[in-house]
Amino acid sequence: MQRGRRPVRAQLLKDAMAGKFQVILCWKIDPVGRSVKDFIHNVEALNEVGVRFICAAHPIIDTDARNPSGQMQMAILRVLAEFERDLFAERVQIGVTRARKEQAVATIVGYQRPSKSGKNLSHGAPRKIWRRGRAGELRALGMSIRKIAEELGTTYGSVRRALKANGDAGA
Repeated sequence: MQRGRRPVRAQLLKDAMAGKFQVILCWKIDPVGRSVKDFIHNVEALNEVGVRFICAAHPIIDTDARNPSGQMQMAILRVLAEFERDLFAERVQIGVTRARKEQAVATIVGYQRPSKSGKNLSHGAPRKIWRRGRAGELRALGMSIRKIAEELGTTYGSVRRALKANGDAGA
């Protein structure tokens, strides 16, 4: 049972678990789950406490144990949920591969492709490596933390943490 941004659905499921009713009749399946997986999870949770789920727009969806077509439909929906999950994982992998290829081409050409995060790092690239002791040296010369960050090509927070770790009182 998913909670959060759907308080009415959460209350409906809570009431069902408390045994306040035995049947849910709805027009469409959309409000019962945001995805196929979520829908199946919610309907199975209802089934476990003996609440029957009937959809008027899709009469084949009926979780009554005596209804074989409803059981078949739920089995098909389980397969679709697994397919949906696998498809999502595949799309993520395709996107990662595409981003790596684009970054490799950009590097060969000499163009730094800006990343979506704004950090301009290729996917999987390590963060900028810089010597933490250098931040202390620059601070001892009287440089501000912002100027040190600019000089080292890193962030204000990273320099501040490095100075604090080195025991610089001005950090």
